[in-house]
This record gives sequence, C-alpha cells and structure tokens, in this order.
Amino acid sequence: MKELFVSMGILILMALGLTFLHPLSGKEMTYFDQVDSFSKEDRAYWHQLLQWPDNYEVTFDKISHGDEAGLKFFRLTKQQYLVEVMTYTGAYQPGWIYLFYDEAKATPATLLSFQVRMDEDGPVYINELAGWPQFDKEEKTLFMFTKFRGLGDCGAAIHYQFNRIQTQVLEARIQECEVDPNQPEINWNKWPLQAW
Repeated sequence: MKELFVSMGILILMALGLTFLHPLSGKEMTYFDQVDSFSKEDRAYWHQLLQWPDNYEVTFDKISHGDEAGLKFFRLTKQQYLVEVMTYTGAYQPGWIYLFYDEAKATPATLLSFQVRMDEDGPVYINELAGWPQFDKEEKTLFMFTKFRGLGDCGAAIHYQFNRIQTQVLEARIQECEVDPNQPEINWNKWPLQAW
C-alpha cells in the first residue's frame, strides 16, 4: 500500500513537471528520468511545446515506422536538458537535431548549431547532424560518429560539450575516404586529430 501511494505521488509530481526526491531512494529525479521511451503522440506534444522547425517533422513522418518517437532528453543541470530529435533514418546512419531546453523559462527551446569542419573562411556550423550519437551522462558531452560511406572506414568522430546554447568541440578526428583502401582503419581513435 505504501508503494501505491508513493507511485501516485510521483505521477502527480511528474505531471506538474517538477524535480523531486524519490521518497524511497532519496534520489533527485525528474519526469524525464522516469520515461524510458516516448510515443509519436508524445513527440507531437513536445514539438508543439519546444517548437523545433516543422520541416523536420515532415521528413520524420515520411520515414518513421511503428510508434517510435525518435526523442530523448538528457539532463545537463537541475532544470536544463539537451533534447535529441531524430529527423530521418538514412541509408546507413540517421539524422538528428539537438535543442537546449530550460524548464524554468516559458520560451521555446533553442535549436543548437555544431561545428563539423574548418574551411578557408573559418568554422562551419550546421543544425542537423548525421551519424551515431552517444551522450555521456556523467561528463555531459555528446559524441557523434559520422560515416562518410557505409563501410565506416572514413568519416568524422567529434566530441562536443555544452554551455547552455553554445556548443564547443572538445576533440575532432576526421578520416578522408580512400578510393580503394587495402586495409581500412575503422578505429576512429586512430584517425587524424583536427586542430580546431
């Protein structure tokens, strides 16, 4: 019976969008800590609230299957989150956009830009990344592995950190594609380090 009342209390706090201490474990938790996956209905709700560009929803609706939302929230601080939104699946890697969401502010989330290379005119930033992401919950960093072709022997491996709406490259490694590689190197830790 105690567990039932605890669960009901958590659901109420979750519905209010509040940060709370779990009464049994004492661990600080939020609504997003309790949600393992979102539905497409959830995605529609968060799209309306956070207001990321509609064109990404048009693309996602065309390629999505089942009820998978392609949506995740990663906590950066007590009330601030990195929101990961899938935009397409692709031939060998999906596409993503990321937003900075502050629960304490009644404003739309901020669409983030990421540096992906350096050219003659300086850093090149884009909003939509392609690849396989990994978010480090302890370090609060994002790693993105982007293939330049299906084999994965060439591409970009970039670590990003976040300062509210600013993103910064911690480390970038890029391997250009060989026309006919004899021994392709798929270990991105050995790829050339970029001096950005």
